[in-house]
Amino acid sequence: MQRKKIALITGASRGLGREIAIHLAKRQVEIILVARDKQQLHETKNAIAAVGSSAHIFRCDLTQSVERKELVDYVQQNFASLDFVVHNAAVLVSGPLTQISSTAIRESVTTNLIAAMELSRDFFTRLAAAKGVIAFIASTTSHVPMPYNSIYTATKFAIHGFAKTLHYEAQSQGIRVFTTYPPAMYTDMTQGMAKAMKLQPCKFYACGAVAQKIVRAILKRKAHLNFYTPEYVLTILYQFFPRITTKLLEWNRKKFAIAMKENIK
Repeated sequence: MQRKKIALITGASRGLGREIAIHLAKRQVEIILVARDKQQLHETKNAIAAVGSSAHIFRCDLTQSVERKELVDYVQQNFASLDFVVHNAAVLVSGPLTQISSTAIRESVTTNLIAAMELSRDFFTRLAAAKGVIAFIASTTSHVPMPYNSIYTATKFAIHGFAKTLHYEAQSQGIRVFTTYPPAMYTDMTQGMAKAMKLQPCKFYACGAVAQKIVRAILKRKAHLNFYTPEYVLTILYQFFPRITTKLLEWNRKKFAIAMKENIK
């Protein structure tokens, strides 16, 4: 009898992380749900139970090294294998740099980047044994620097570079490194910006539809997944016409300034 595959997903309590968990569960993957909010984790677990699969909850603040260590110990002690690790957790900190606190900078860099790096390292041997997948949820800002979004952009640039470089050593161990660059989705993280820019929810993509494509790509062991949306067009424009694209972004600087202030901490 074939064993059930196991996936660990960070930021699984809501938004894209919750939808990725549900879609993996629909494919009979056992899920380890990781996030800070225990109540929302239970809501995700109930949603997974509703599709006939099982999930395990581990409340963890990824900014805390002690809690990250506890997460690693929990997985090592309670699961014989690990097939997928999805680095979805992210904190959006934006706005004028001079108005962003040191605490907010550390929270964003640790959640978005350091936690993903360290957990990839700590689960590497287990993933190699299973010929598993390390999945990184990157962003359009991994390629295009956005006005008033310096901290978040820096972490997503770094995740892109880390994933592409990790590929070389992971491939030799049978691990697939997967990176995706989702379009803007209407989530708790983005709804403040949407209101500030007077954008309707219909202008954003549904998390469920995006998650379904991501899960399909992960299970097929693809190396990357692009979404052919306006954000992708912007990425191509910046790649081939960086000066013109930068000018266009500068002309829209005031709109970005208004939107990004919603995420100042």
